[in-house]
Amino acid sequence: ITKRNIVMPDFIGGLSFAGNGGLNDGKGFYLGQDSNGGISILDTWKRELDRTNSNFVVMGTSGVGKSTAVKHILLNEYMQGTKIIVIDPEREYKTMCENLGGSWVNVIGKNGQIINPLQIRPVPTDDNESMLEEQTENIGAMALHIQTIRPFFKLLFPDITQNQLSILTTNLEETYNKFDIYWETDITKIPNDKFPIMKDLYDNVTKNVKKADKEYIADYKIVQGLLRDIAIGADSDIFNGYTTVNDTSKCVVLDTFSLQNSDERIKKAQYYNILTYCWEQISKNRKEKVLLACDEAYLMIDTEVPQSLIFLRNIAKRCRKYNAGILIISHSVVDFLDNSIKQYGQAILDMACYKILMGADGKNLEELKELYKLTEAEEDLLYSRQMGKA
Repeated sequence: ITKRNIVMPDFIGGLSFAGNGGLNDGKGFYLGQDSNGGISILDTWKRELDRTNSNFVVMGTSGVGKSTAVKHILLNEYMQGTKIIVIDPEREYKTMCENLGGSWVNVIGKNGQIINPLQIRPVPTDDNESMLEEQTENIGAMALHIQTIRPFFKLLFPDITQNQLSILTTNLEETYNKFDIYWETDITKIPNDKFPIMKDLYDNVTKNVKKADKEYIADYKIVQGLLRDIAIGADSDIFNGYTTVNDTSKCVVLDTFSLQNSDERIKKAQYYNILTYCWEQISKNRKEKVLLACDEAYLMIDTEVPQSLIFLRNIAKRCRKYNAGILIISHSVVDFLDNSIKQYGQAILDMACYKILMGADGKNLEELKELYKLTEAEEDLLYSRQMGKA
């Protein structure tokens, strides 16, 4: 606004009518103005009364300024030392990332970088009680990861049977053991290239096909065939390899633009894989502020296999304990409120401390009105779909 660096108290104090309305947290960044022209200075990490987390929901139709608002928030957080991670389906954040000297990651293709699904990561458990949290921690990282990776395989192979899934997880356990990874192993000391990759799992299944009992041979061969594509076949560029993402950068953009042309099951499995990686980044250092932005978040919703949405809900629920926040961006709330997944989708929309609602109409506006108990004036503002108005 001023085209120069200026101390925030001087900026606020030097403006006429700065005391009329608005919001002043005393530190943070300039968010915008209210309808009376009052300045809003927001500290997203402030905790008081109903401000219990740093989560955002940003909703609005195309062309009303969602991306501009989100970039404004992310850049200001970055300038205050927050690590920002963006899941970017539309390649909207590449230029910003490059200008910040960040790590731009193409998550698909030969020229992309790999997030190894078999690399064991911490899991955001769904509980609030410290006793339950301690019990979960005592289970062991490998056991939790095997539980977590089952939904990944269900998303990737939607027709897989329970018997075939059991064969897959049994072989996965054997594969980890071959890499000296057991139930009690401390995975925090293992480098990326010391975890198994998909080809290692495929090779283990191939070996066991020859030794399987007659009643299991057919299922073993099906599992072998399913794994072939992601281990040595057409989809191996996406899923087979050690994690190569540079996670030391303060700005990481996970570009999923090329993923949109993939088969639906590949897309959904990779989104789930990306979310497990993001949780690892959030949870590994409680002292580091992290803001995760999930653009076009509706792409993570599968009414048949809701595990990605459940995982996202659990991240949103627990990230406050790790000095982190999550920013959900979408053009419609309707996708989150389908009856089959409403208990998870609505929780994400409800629990966010900050809701930025922009232009909306039709069913989406009706759902927003009901969900957030909008006034008639607020409903009219959204229906007008004015650029930059929220």
